[in-house]
Amino acid sequence: MTCPACATEVPQGARFCPSCGNLLVQTEERRVVTVLFADLVGFTSMSEAADPEEIKHLIDQCFQRLVADVTAFGGTVDKIIGDAILALFGAPTAHEDDPERALRAAFRMQRSLEAFNAERGLGLQIRIGINTGEVLVGALRAGGDYTAMGDTVNIASRLETLAEAGEVLVGPTTQAATVGIVNYTPRGEIGLRGRDEPVPVYLASGELAPPGRHRSATLSPLVGRDLEHALLETAIDTAVARRRAGLCQIVGEAGMGKTRLAREAAHGATERHDAMVLESMALPYDETNPLRCLGDAIAAAADVSAGDSTVVATRRVSSLVAEVLQSDSNSTSAVNYEEIDEITDVVLAVLGRVGSGDPAEIEWRAEATFRSLRRFLGALTQRQPVVLLLSDVHWAEERLLSVLEQLLAALANQPFVVITTARWNVDEQRWTVPPGRHSTVVLNLDPLSREATAELAAELLGGSVPAYLADQLYERSGGNPFFLEEMCVLLRESGVVGPGARPDHEERSLAEMPDTLRGLVAARLDTLSSPERRLVDAASVLGGGGSISELLEMTSATNPTTSAEGDPATFQRLVDKDIFTSEADAWTFRSDVVRDVAYSMLTKTDRAERHLDVALWLAQNRDDPAADSVGVIADHFASAVELGADAGQTAAGKSGAGRSREGDAGDGDVFEGGMTEVAIEWLGRAGQWAA
Repeated sequence: MTCPACATEVPQGARFCPSCGNLLVQTEERRVVTVLFADLVGFTSMSEAADPEEIKHLIDQCFQRLVADVTAFGGTVDKIIGDAILALFGAPTAHEDDPERALRAAFRMQRSLEAFNAERGLGLQIRIGINTGEVLVGALRAGGDYTAMGDTVNIASRLETLAEAGEVLVGPTTQAATVGIVNYTPRGEIGLRGRDEPVPVYLASGELAPPGRHRSATLSPLVGRDLEHALLETAIDTAVARRRAGLCQIVGEAGMGKTRLAREAAHGATERHDAMVLESMALPYDETNPLRCLGDAIAAAADVSAGDSTVVATRRVSSLVAEVLQSDSNSTSAVNYEEIDEITDVVLAVLGRVGSGDPAEIEWRAEATFRSLRRFLGALTQRQPVVLLLSDVHWAEERLLSVLEQLLAALANQPFVVITTARWNVDEQRWTVPPGRHSTVVLNLDPLSREATAELAAELLGGSVPAYLADQLYERSGGNPFFLEEMCVLLRESGVVGPGARPDHEERSLAEMPDTLRGLVAARLDTLSSPERRLVDAASVLGGGGSISELLEMTSATNPTTSAEGDPATFQRLVDKDIFTSEADAWTFRSDVVRDVAYSMLTKTDRAERHLDVALWLAQNRDDPAADSVGVIADHFASAVELGADAGQTAAGKSGAGRSREGDAGDGDVFEGGMTEVAIEWLGRAGQWAA
C-alpha cells in the first residue's frame, strides 16, 4: 500500500507512514489530548489598510513558522481558520508528556511571532488557550478530515478568547500536569459559556526547567533491584580497578525505573571512587544539535543553568575546562588558552549557545567537536573516574551514537563508564556497539515481583499494606514502579490511607487513572502495528484474561476481513512486548492499566458492537452456555445494550461477521430492537445459575 499524503510505499498493517508520519487508519477513538487554540491579534486591523493578496502572503509566511513550532513538539495542526490555529497534542499519536509539549510549543510560538514582527516591522500578537481532557477523534462520517470533538476543545477555544494579547491561559488539568515545569499565576475560577460550574484558569508565564530536566519532587525507595544494582556496581568497580572503559545499557519499558537505577549506580561510584558523574538525556523534540546532550552534561558539571546568560555560561564552562586540563598529569605540553577556548566553544556550540546551528556548520565542526570532547574527557579520566549517564538514547540520532562508540574506543584504557537507558521494543533496531577493548553489560529490566510490589507500596503509603490491597496494586500495575507510584498517590489523595482514612473509597481510587498514566500507556499502544493493536482492543473487551485459543479464534471469526490479529505470531509478539503474559493456553494482560487504557480508547459505539460480537460468539461456541459461562455471556449482552444507549445508537452493530439472528443468543431479533429483551433473558439465566 502507499501513503495518500506522500505516495511512499508503507509496510502492510502500518498505522502511520514511516516517511511523513501520516495517519493511515482513519478510526474513531476516545483519547486524552491537549488542545491548543491560538489566535493572531492585530490581523483584522492590518487587513483593512492592505491589499488582500499581500495580507494572504504575509499570514501564510507567519503561519508557516507557527505550524512548524507545533510540529516540532509532536503536535498536529487540526485546522487553520482565518487567523486562528487549532492544534492537538496526543492525537493521532500519544506522548507521555503532551501537556508539556503543548506549553513549550506555545512559548515557542510567542518567540517566533516576536522574531517575525522584528523582521517585518509589524505589531502582531498572539493569544493562546490550552486545555487537556478526553475527546473523540476521527473523521466525520459526512465527510471531512481527521478532527477532535468534545467539551475539551470548547474550553480551549473559550480560554483563548479570555486571554489578553500575548497571554497563554490553561485549564486545571493542563496546569496540574505541568506545575513543576511552567510558572503559573492563578486567574481564579471563571464561568464559561455553556458550563454550569466555573473552571479554574491559570496564566502560564514562562518555563521553569528545560525539556526533559524536571523530576518528581518525591523520590521513592529503590526496591526489588538488588541484583541489578549489584551488577552495575560490579561493572563500574571493574572499569576503575582495571582501567578499562565500560558500557552499561539498561533496557526496559517506560516506568520501570531505568534512570533511577542508573543514578543509584552512578551515585555509588561517586562515593566509592570519587567519580565525576556527567548526566544528560536525549529528547524526542527540540534538538538543534545531535550532540546537544554531551554538551549539556559538561555544562551541568560546570553549574550552568538554562537561565544563565551566554557570558556566564562561557565563564563557567571555561573555568571547568581549564581546571581539568591543568590537572592532567599525563599532558606532554603546557595547557594553552587556545585549547581551552576551543573546547569551551565546542561545548557552547552543541548547546546552541554560539554559532548558527546550521547543519552545514555543524558538519564542518564535527571533527573539532569529537577532538575536543575526547581531549576533555581524556584529561578528566586522568584526574578521576568518569561516569557518563545518558537517558532515553532510543531518541538519539546516529551521530550521537557514533560519537559514543568513538569515545569508548579512544578511552578504552581509562576509567570511563557510559551508562545508557532506553526503551526499545523487541522488534525495533537497537543500538549495537561494535566489539572493542571496552567491556559491555546489557541489562533488561523486568517488572517488579509481587513481593517487591507489596514492599514498595508499603514504602509509598507509609505503612503496612493489607495483602488484598497489595494484590490489587500488583494486578493493576503489573509490577511497573511508575504505575504503582501514581496509584499510591491517588490512594493518599482520596483518603484511603493516612489520617482519617476511608477504606470504602479504595475501589473507586484504584479504578481512577491519572492523565500522566493514560498518556504513558497510550503512547506505548500507539507504537503497536495495526494487527497487534486490533488484538489488544479485542482482548480489552473480553476482560483481563482467558483462553489463548479462544481469544484468537473469536477474534478471527468476528473480524473475517482482517485475520492477522488472530495469528498466533501476533499474540506472541505482544507477549514479547510485555503487553500480555501467557502460561499454557491461558493469557492475561501484564497490567490491568494497559487493558483499561486500551478499552477506554474505543468509542462507546465500538465497544457496544464488540460486546455483542463476543456475546453471540460465546453463546454459539461454548459447549455448555448454561454453565458458569452464562454470567459472562449475560454481562457482554448487558454491556452492549448499556453502551449502545449511551452512544445514542442501538447495539445492532456491524451486520454480518460471525453473528446469528436467532438461537442461543435469545428469542428476540437482535438486529431490530430486541437487544434489551435478550440481555434481560441472559441476566435471568445468570441469576438462576448463581442461585
